[in-house]
Amino acid sequence: MSEIKIIAMREDQADSAAAMLPPEVCDALKNGLPVAAFAAAIEDRVVGTTAGVVEGDVFEIDSIFVNPMYRRQGVGRALIEKVSEYTDEMGLGLKAEYTLVNEDAKTLEPFFEALDFIEDPVEYPVYCIGRLENLSINVRGSQNMYKGIMSFLEAPERMLAAANTRSIRVGWPIPNGGLMSDRMDKELSFCSVAGGRIKAYIAVEPVSDELIRITAMWSELNDPRELMVLLAKTVEGLKRRFARDARIAMLALNPISYKIIEHVCDGAESCSFRFIRKY
Repeated sequence: MSEIKIIAMREDQADSAAAMLPPEVCDALKNGLPVAAFAAAIEDRVVGTTAGVVEGDVFEIDSIFVNPMYRRQGVGRALIEKVSEYTDEMGLGLKAEYTLVNEDAKTLEPFFEALDFIEDPVEYPVYCIGRLENLSINVRGSQNMYKGIMSFLEAPERMLAAANTRSIRVGWPIPNGGLMSDRMDKELSFCSVAGGRIKAYIAVEPVSDELIRITAMWSELNDPRELMVLLAKTVEGLKRRFARDARIAMLALNPISYKIIEHVCDGAESCSFRFIRKY
């Protein structure tokens, strides 16, 4: 087999590997944002990529992809070993996370275990996946809570920008790329507004016609009723646009949001896995 070369990707190389990198990673690379991405090349052809971000003192692998024609040839291992060298030099811990939404993802657990990773004991956040047809939300008696609710499409950009900045500063959950990300469906994402600012939101990112992700579900007051009303508006829009058997992956950030998901989605199952490197 030909030699596998691993290179750290620069801003001007994002387009060459766009088919193997999540859109948010390509955008981050092009805009010089804090993301590290590596490409594996065989005979000058890019055959795999991995990318992640530094969160505190830990580097979190957000994506890894190997061209199916080059799998089981050591490409994935070479990429992770390069990331390990990078984190060792930077004095960082190393963590990997993936969401089980297709058959390919099932191979990642033994892959990371073979590379000396162990399952992360931290329980949250975690993605839960279910079917759109199984989502049922009853918010009768909460009509007053609909006041001040609007879609991200209706919300003033300055308000979204302020909420995005505030979220980053105090560590609130926001989707990759922020509340103003182009990947978010602003018509299906809703927020609750009071006093001229956003105090709760649900962010939706359609991945395909068959899969939708709710990438953030947050309330400043941790009020389940407020989140239920926002979720009801979101589900109403989803059921108008997507097929009943579409899968929906919802991010549970804490026990409150996890209980909400259990309550509104019959049969929802955990599908998020995290691994950390052994020391």
